[in-house]
Amino acid sequence: MDAATLEMVLTAHDETVQDAQAGGHSNDVVQSEGMTAARCAVETVTPRARLAAA
Repeated sequence: MDAATLEMVLTAHDETVQDAQAGGHSNDVVQSEGMTAARCAVETVTPRARLAAA
């Protein structure tokens, strides 16, 4: 995974976690939402980049 893709995934996770925490969600929900956002960010990458990330 290249640096730009990694940064995109981590940013999606971090921003979602911060939003969920600000919304007063439990830690389990916060982490679940963060991981879902990270997965969605990876899925937006081209198939070739996704294979390289695996």
